[in-house]
Amino acid sequence: MSNNPDTTANQYDKAKEVPQGQGYPQGGPPAYGQEGAYPPQAQYYPQGQPYGQPITGQPQTVMVVHTPMINPPPDHMIYAIVVTIFCCWPIGIFAIMKALACRDAINRGDITEAQAKSAEARRMSHWALGVGIGFIVLIILFLVIFYAAVLPSLFHSYNEYD
Repeated sequence: MSNNPDTTANQYDKAKEVPQGQGYPQGGPPAYGQEGAYPPQAQYYPQGQPYGQPITGQPQTVMVVHTPMINPPPDHMIYAIVVTIFCCWPIGIFAIMKALACRDAINRGDITEAQAKSAEARRMSHWALGVGIGFIVLIILFLVIFYAAVLPSLFHSYNEYD
């Protein structure tokens, strides 16, 4: 596409030829201070005013001040990371996600959601710890049974042929 000034001017003239009501409105934007220069005003009908007489006003500016929580709930992030590494990583990953959601809620200042996510992170970490300990106990039981019952019988069967 070329930036030839004649082509650009020709395109601008063609845009002006569009009939009113189709395409873009004709002319430029209204100058500052002229009617139509401001965005439409919000209208409301207060009680006590006769119907059909709106009151027009500027949108109000709302200032939100973020104050840090005095006593935020614990996010249990360290606990979630430790059980993810040492116990049960599939459940531990969910515990880390809940701990991150708790941190986000604390940063937003949402105390109720922070407390709920903190409880969920703690519960998921407990589950990961329990499943990890359960697997370790099962492995130890399997090894004890194997070495106590199966291994001596294997050695005994080899000694019969001597």
